[in-house]
Amino acid sequence: MNSYDWGMWNTLQDMEQIFDQVGRAYGSTRRGTPFLGQATPALNIWANENTLVVTGEVPGVDPASTTISVLGDTLTVSGKRVFAIVGEQKTERTEEFNRSIQLPFAVDADRTEARCQDGVLTITVHRPEAEKPRRIAITAA
Repeated sequence: MNSYDWGMWNTLQDMEQIFDQVGRAYGSTRRGTPFLGQATPALNIWANENTLVVTGEVPGVDPASTTISVLGDTLTVSGKRVFAIVGEQKTERTEEFNRSIQLPFAVDADRTEARCQDGVLTITVHRPEAEKPRRIAITAA
């Protein structure tokens, strides 16, 4: 039978407990979340004249538990993630998130598309024709 030095392992467990205690002192209960201590996933946003693309990393989030809504120029993403906490007792934790962002233009909700692949949520919204910039021709007087 091999003999192992568990001293380092105990030190890491102690550090994890300290981080958990500090997090709880500041209102955080999000141990081991994929959002790196945030209640919501970080979002990346790209836009051009016609479309806007929003991406966010949501590993472990079931697309069926995610809701995306558009109202005027506001996009809202909400959902929940269920994950197991392994420790002395196996427990299951549900973490909910809700994120609203104001978009630079009103969107055509009927043409909004969303997909989730490999833990990355991608939302594509389209600018309505009435909202698109128009080039005005200048005539000589």
